[in-house]
Amino acid sequence: MKLKPSARKWVIIPLLFILFAVLGNLSSGINLLDRAIVVGVAFDGKPGDLTMTAQIVVPQNGGTASGGDKFAVFQSKGATVAEAVENLSLGSGLRASFAHTDVILFGVDFLKAGPGDVLEYIFKSDLVRDTALLVAAPTDAGELLKTKLTVGEAVSYHLIEMLQSNRDEAGQNPMTLQRYYFDWFTLGGACYMPLVTAIEEKDGSITPDSADDAYRLELTDTVVLSREGYALRLGAEESKGLSYATKRINSGTIPYEKEDGTRGDAIILDMHSDFRAKGERSVTLDVTVMCRPAEKPHSEGGKQVGVLGEDAVAQIARAIEEQVIACFEACRAEDCDVFGLSEALYRRYGTPIRRDIDDVLREIELTVDVHVFTK
Repeated sequence: MKLKPSARKWVIIPLLFILFAVLGNLSSGINLLDRAIVVGVAFDGKPGDLTMTAQIVVPQNGGTASGGDKFAVFQSKGATVAEAVENLSLGSGLRASFAHTDVILFGVDFLKAGPGDVLEYIFKSDLVRDTALLVAAPTDAGELLKTKLTVGEAVSYHLIEMLQSNRDEAGQNPMTLQRYYFDWFTLGGACYMPLVTAIEEKDGSITPDSADDAYRLELTDTVVLSREGYALRLGAEESKGLSYATKRINSGTIPYEKEDGTRGDAIILDMHSDFRAKGERSVTLDVTVMCRPAEKPHSEGGKQVGVLGEDAVAQIARAIEEQVIACFEACRAEDCDVFGLSEALYRRYGTPIRRDIDDVLREIELTVDVHVFTK
């Protein structure tokens, strides 16, 4: 019997679904519902005794970028990352998949104990893609991953949103796995990552009827690491100095004092920095900032308001210089070349710098020249 064209599609569509399902099983051998799709992972413990916490999508509930029952948190232990991953699969009853992992958190105690083996394993494996963001947590990274947020999102997704949307703002210093890997192999070997802290909101809850307190996340501080692990913590002002020295910034504000003593804010429109070796132990950092006042220019009492005068420009330049120098001195005290100055000197002067690398950072003279332009 020949089917009508209108009826034929109802035979073809189910056949296509069956075909796709068969091909999917042949290609991977693992059904989607049998996978644990890890969106964020945290490491705590110490070498030889790792605790791995994974936030996974629950496929049968949709797995959209929101909280609730669409995500689950599983924990596993192991002497190595490979063992912890295997135990995660055994404990969850699902095959762990890290292809969509965008956030990797490290507890500060774990960083102090020495993260080298774990980081090297992540560098050399195809567990996660090189765009994954690395973040430090002040205490237990696994517990942070379980935190209930005021925004009602899963911690992993909210961190991604915060770091991607604010990645060009002074004071927030996101670090990708790829960039960390590059810094790891520079002469100084110093790296950094943002430190996320959970702040309790007594009046903020996930739903109006919820009795549980919820938290918001802050990214004001930065953790600096050597190849051996944790070196120091930069405060908010020093973290801004790191931002100005190491990358382009095109958002955020810089405060200054107006003529009447009140606070004004300059909005950053664009910025770039450039290190130049001036001698074997001398480096100049040129920072160029384009900004405008937060308030629109207007006349008030016969005076022009909303214009950045010479005094305001000088304050802005001085603030940036002080923040950069504060960051440099804090890191130098711990022998951490977070700016990569020894690498810049090596590119200019070659082998002698490599030979004297242990003394280079302690002897470097850093000059910061800030150029502020207004619009």
